[in-house]
Amino acid sequence: MLHEMLIAGFGGQGIVTLGKLIAYAGMLEGHEVCLWPRYGAEMRGGTANCTVILSSEVIDSPLVDVFDTVVVMSNPSMVRFQDRVKHGGQLFWNSTLIHKEPQRINVEKIAIDTGSVVAELGNIKVANMVILGAISQKTKLFSLDSASSAMTKVFTDLKPDVLQLNELAVLKGAEILISLQGAQN
Repeated sequence: MLHEMLIAGFGGQGIVTLGKLIAYAGMLEGHEVCLWPRYGAEMRGGTANCTVILSSEVIDSPLVDVFDTVVVMSNPSMVRFQDRVKHGGQLFWNSTLIHKEPQRINVEKIAIDTGSVVAELGNIKVANMVILGAISQKTKLFSLDSASSAMTKVFTDLKPDVLQLNELAVLKGAEILISLQGAQN
């Protein structure tokens, strides 16, 4: 098994944090992992993206041209990275901030409305956790339990109520994916 993923958005959306959580959850599932974050010149508001590779074998290089999964959280990221999804791959996009559907063909396009969840939970900072839940549910690369365990390892100084809020956002993201899959059947 080899799964290469690109996550992109702007600084402040938790792009690299999302990548760290996926990598850690993958490790907990017994995968070899590679995380390669990249930032723009500015932190908050600038571009941010990261490559996450999960594999059953040793990973030779973090350099990837096209990905099995691309996650875009902002319109500039959509424009820049939608063509980097392999044919037959998955393109997750934050439909709250990206209002125009991707133009790609031969890929599975998965719109995740993070806005409805962050409004319900009252915290915009959990949008990346909604995506984490959707990725877990769709790819089956790691379980929701592994995602939750990864949070306790990555977020070492979060208050219990904030950790619980993040876990709830992950569950809501998985529920969104389940309802999307149900609508397709």
